[in-house]
Amino acid sequence: MATNTVVIAAIRKLADTIEEAARLAGPLGVPSGHVYALVMSFMTLDQYTQLLSLMEEAGRITVEGNCIKAGKAARRAGSLDW
Repeated sequence: MATNTVVIAAIRKLADTIEEAARLAGPLGVPSGHVYALVMSFMTLDQYTQLLSLMEEAGRITVEGNCIKAGKAARRAGSLDW
């Protein structure tokens, strides 16, 4: 069984990856269902939804309908100008 430190590190890496995917996808964002399909083997839908909610509260992403879009913090940090 993984330790809390390992689990937290994995969740942080996943959050970073989701944020980067949303930023690279541009203004249309990335389909949330596609992202969940990639993580559903190790994360429940409730856990995934909680992660997205926390990321949205932190300004890292916005969720509009079924699309995950880069939040203000991600757009400032990225090199893409859109």
